[in-house]
Amino acid sequence: MPKAVTDFGTDAQRRALRLVKRGDALFQGMHVPPGTYPSVAASRELQWGKLNADSDVVITTDPGSPFLLRRKIGKGCVLFFSVSADRRWSNLPLSPFFLPLVHQIVHYSAGQEQSQPFIWTGRNLALADIMGALPPGTDLLDPTGRPVPLHPLKTGQDKSLGIEACTRPGLYTAQVTAGGQPEPAFAVNIMRSESDLTRVISTDVPILTGLSAIRVAENKDDLMQLVKELRIGRPMAETLLWLVFLLSIAELFLANRAARKSKTLSEQLKIDMTGRVKGSVQSV
Repeated sequence: MPKAVTDFGTDAQRRALRLVKRGDALFQGMHVPPGTYPSVAASRELQWGKLNADSDVVITTDPGSPFLLRRKIGKGCVLFFSVSADRRWSNLPLSPFFLPLVHQIVHYSAGQEQSQPFIWTGRNLALADIMGALPPGTDLLDPTGRPVPLHPLKTGQDKSLGIEACTRPGLYTAQVTAGGQPEPAFAVNIMRSESDLTRVISTDVPILTGLSAIRVAENKDDLMQLVKELRIGRPMAETLLWLVFLLSIAELFLANRAARKSKTLSEQLKIDMTGRVKGSVQSV
């Protein structure tokens, strides 16, 4: 239950909203770029006391105050905002974040979220996207019960803890206190496509590997032919004959064109109508 109502009057407080857990089922299918958060100017807001054990904070403001809370009731839950749904307390209805958020709440309330009960193995997995912020002193244990080393990861403008290489499948647990009972945190599975033993077609090899200059040999004869071409080289006799043929055609064309540019003997000699040569003949 809220403990008080804070009235800021005309001096509205503009605060940035932050998602506590990006992997929350409430935000499945909603794309929020890392490091970019909407802001809301609030003139009044509810103040909260100590949360119930079955309650959690979904969205917080920049100072860390709860903005959207959730409490489990039976098989469902109740969502509670710290501001009203109209413009009297804040400009949330005018924010571009309002309509997508209401849309997500409707889908979440109808049980149409697309959350997966597990994550895939991978590298640089941010815990904030999987299970939210870890309480101080919490140890993350792998399926064998060994502590998982955590490293700071930078996503956008935020820095959070993450797993550098999560390659072991199974159920990961979180141990809040030393010697306490580990609680399930998340499950990790391996992509099934990695163990697909279906024969790869040779034409798909360049696409799968990303290499254009790649040659595939499917039998012994093809392999020996590739080895012969790469070690000995291809015969160049036919290629050279075609090159000589093309050069001969080019030579005839160029010689004919050069011959047309020079003057003929009749043009060099001055001959009158009777056939007499006028003047002296210059030797060529």
